[in-house]
Amino acid sequence: MTQHFSKSITTFTILGALIVLVMLLAGYQTAVAQTFPSKPITVVVPYGPGTGNDIIARIIAQKVSETAGQPMVVDNRAGANGSIGADYVARATPDGHTVLIASTSSIVNQFVTKDSRLDIARDFSPVALVGSLRNVLIARQDLPANSMKELIALAKDKPGQLNFASGSAATHFVGMILKFAAQIDFSIIDYKLTTTGMTDVASGRVDLLWTTTASALSLVNTGKVKLLGVTGPTRSAVVPNTATMVEAGYPEIDISIDFFILAPASTPPEILTKLNREIVTALNDKVVKEKLATAGVEANGSSPEALTKYIQDDMARWARLVKQTNYLVQ
Repeated sequence: MTQHFSKSITTFTILGALIVLVMLLAGYQTAVAQTFPSKPITVVVPYGPGTGNDIIARIIAQKVSETAGQPMVVDNRAGANGSIGADYVARATPDGHTVLIASTSSIVNQFVTKDSRLDIARDFSPVALVGSLRNVLIARQDLPANSMKELIALAKDKPGQLNFASGSAATHFVGMILKFAAQIDFSIIDYKLTTTGMTDVASGRVDLLWTTTASALSLVNTGKVKLLGVTGPTRSAVVPNTATMVEAGYPEIDISIDFFILAPASTPPEILTKLNREIVTALNDKVVKEKLATAGVEANGSSPEALTKYIQDDMARWARLVKQTNYLVQ
């Protein structure tokens, strides 16, 4: 009897301690959320300056800095197909002060990169979708092709002689899809930075590059490269004279890119809510919308729950595509 009573007391003591611990933790998280942000918020860009991630991050960061009570600073951590920056954020303290501006490429990477350690769904907490960008296929100015039709004809006339610059696993994969869809052959040159590949296309050293409208516009507008095709269901308002991939007869490569904000896994829900509110408020600002539109970005802020659903659906889509093409970056 005494022994049974003693065990019961011990059990109640442990349960009581656990309840107190949970209450203390909940109180701590609430207190942290109430004072958030208590220092600058760092948004990590996993690619170099001038890329779609970078352009969008800087536009949003400027507005968030005005409303959040603390500055939002941009930190470019490029390399390893975006994995260096993503891994840095995944390992950061989950207090909302370090976030990642990820994209479709971040999802593709975990399926096509050999020995990838990161899992977007497991290693991050969703904050908000921020926008989408159309992709474009650009070419060196003196390439003897001015449309997708002419490019395919040229590639078939000169099999294996053209080359395609890639700045990420995702764009490398798109190059593979183009090969399969058009039944053509060309070499793919992998770059650490998309911007380096763009420089080589603009200088005439490389023939082709797949990138976002935001990244390509300055080179297109200054006549340093030319556009051969653009993604999307209809022609883009920023490049209205360029035919879509669907118009050209290649719906397989009608692949646009979405951008979204992620925080480290285990970030308290209260902080995610505050981060989401700051991001969505910035996206609804008239000046921010105009700046994003000028860069070809279609703003589409969302709730964390909507971003969770998007990530789940997109992961399933890319897993299927990678399996179909049996593609893997070594």
